[in-house]
Amino acid sequence: MTKSLCRAGLVRASLVVMLFASLAGAQTLTTTFLSNNGLAGNMFDISTLAGPVIIDDFDVNLDAGTWTVDVWAVTAGTSFEPVHGNIAAWTMLGSATVTSTASNVPTNLGLSLGYLIPPSSQQGFYITGTSGSPINYTNGTSGGGIYASDTFLAVHEGIGKSLSGYPTSFSTTVGGGTLPFPSTSSRVANITVYYTPQATLADDIALTKITAPVDSQGCDFLSTSEITTVTLRNFGMNLVPASTAIQMDLVVDGGTPITEFLILANDLNPLDSLTYNFATGVDLSALGSHSIQVTATYFGDLDASNDSKTINVNSGNPIVVNSFPWVENFDSTVTNNTTIPPTGWTQDLADASGTYSDWYFYSGQTGSVNTGPVGGDHTTGSAYYAYTEDSGNFAQTNLISPCIDLSTAVNPALTFWLHSFNANVTNSFENFFSLDVITYPGGVVTTDVIGPIGHQPTAALWSGSQWTQQALNLAPYNAQIVQFRFRSRTDGGSTTHDIAIDDVAVISATQGAGQEPRAGLASFDIENAVESNGFGVQSGFAGPFFTSVLQGGSMTMDFTGEPTQAIAVLYGPLNPVAATYPGGIGQFDIGGPGVNGQGIPNNIGVFVDAISWAQGGFIGFPLDALFFTDAAGDCSVGFSFPNFGIPSGTILTSFQAAVTSSSAPFVYLSNAIEVTVN
Repeated sequence: MTKSLCRAGLVRASLVVMLFASLAGAQTLTTTFLSNNGLAGNMFDISTLAGPVIIDDFDVNLDAGTWTVDVWAVTAGTSFEPVHGNIAAWTMLGSATVTSTASNVPTNLGLSLGYLIPPSSQQGFYITGTSGSPINYTNGTSGGGIYASDTFLAVHEGIGKSLSGYPTSFSTTVGGGTLPFPSTSSRVANITVYYTPQATLADDIALTKITAPVDSQGCDFLSTSEITTVTLRNFGMNLVPASTAIQMDLVVDGGTPITEFLILANDLNPLDSLTYNFATGVDLSALGSHSIQVTATYFGDLDASNDSKTINVNSGNPIVVNSFPWVENFDSTVTNNTTIPPTGWTQDLADASGTYSDWYFYSGQTGSVNTGPVGGDHTTGSAYYAYTEDSGNFAQTNLISPCIDLSTAVNPALTFWLHSFNANVTNSFENFFSLDVITYPGGVVTTDVIGPIGHQPTAALWSGSQWTQQALNLAPYNAQIVQFRFRSRTDGGSTTHDIAIDDVAVISATQGAGQEPRAGLASFDIENAVESNGFGVQSGFAGPFFTSVLQGGSMTMDFTGEPTQAIAVLYGPLNPVAATYPGGIGQFDIGGPGVNGQGIPNNIGVFVDAISWAQGGFIGFPLDALFFTDAAGDCSVGFSFPNFGIPSGTILTSFQAAVTSSSAPFVYLSNAIEVTVN
């Protein structure tokens, strides 16, 4: 009889363990995906009905498009209602960027939250997009009552939330009503909750989360020695004493396990967590997805089902441009009036949030009056371009190109067309465009390699056709992987200045033999001169450059150098590499043949500041023949150009500037420009 009773007790104990083990399996609970309302986000409560649970992930109901979604929880483990407007009372659990194919269809966030809700608790959650109003929900009827439940969980009706103040604060208002809320302001979160019930066992150490490694960013790859970091939690009723050994096994891509031992430095009390970093780094440098599986083995653990986790992390960017010429004209790769970019392009998730915080892809005239392209793009006049809508108010709105591998490119150059017309006739409320270059490895950003560029008219009045070509010499980035960040401001204060781009290309462009312009040291332009590829001085391409002036019209010379430095403008016949000087001075591309005793090419004259000369001068020759940069390092001089009566197309002469410097070599030579008379 004693044996029989003993066996019965053993059977009962086994059944209890089996029951608890079965409780620990992954579960889901869905509310509804039949929405009739929506806003930026949704706050709601989840209650535990049969012991503690781990919240792992959510499906959400999003508008079609690519969105970043943040998940928050009330830090104190209480309902959202008392703290709905106080961000300090919340903890962000995770963030995910996902693409929704359509509304009323579940979109999985792909998170591994590992968030514990204790028994008999009502925990507040907040799921919100970071821009726009992408979250769809359903009008409720019970003002915070339970909408859906199963054996373990209940999801309560909640509220809608706008993005006002986010992410530095939470809106204090409630979408659809007030708090405490009547049924008329109740909103049902359209979600599926992925969770794992936790049995109350004597001894149970769970591996709740793998927090590292994470996906590589931009065009970077993960390294050959990535460290794996995990979180463990004591779900048992018993304390696990210090010096206890826990076996930690790490398997990468199904390979040979890496085994290490975690020796507890301190007691691990019930429900306490700890972080473990594997000492052994793993090689995740190969392009593609890598599986990371970690298992924690503790002697006496009564629930093996929560001892292991697996995640997938991505190394490198699978979309890399390495064949040239490469052109993106947006014509067959986008959908009209959306913010979904072509494959490989990304909207910057860190720049801004809210309506009009992304670039739009569009055909036809933009919504703002008398600004933006008319009729379509630069390519055909009837297709697509990318633009920022000035109805927004953001310091930066960024569109990022695919990864461009320049290792196979020959004489690479970036070109694109820019439309930047401000309808305000006084040029108030002006917005600005800049191009930044991101280099890899490391994702190092160099800002304003082109720009800032404001109002760019090519006609006195808006016609919708004011496209100007921009170009950048990519020689400084040879053999590197780069991305281009097209950065637009829309905070000029009005709605009069949309900015658009089109026909982005990386091409091969043969460099000239002349001196290149050097912005900030010695750069020289006359009437938008271009070099042999058709690129302007701002491109940084080597000269010589070419321009034309109209007899009886005007001619403007623009210089840049160091602040408050002297400029000597020289002229003579175009002759690239007439003389070259060491120490960074540069080369003469005018004069000759031959050089004089001072090493300066023959047949060079000095273009005199005629105004100072006519006034009798202040200093005397030769200083009266000089021009000077201002405190910003700029100088712009306009002249009336006489009508010489010479045939149109006649080459007048070529100009080149020598600009002084405050330090060695104390003078720099600019690019040369040949001037033709029309």
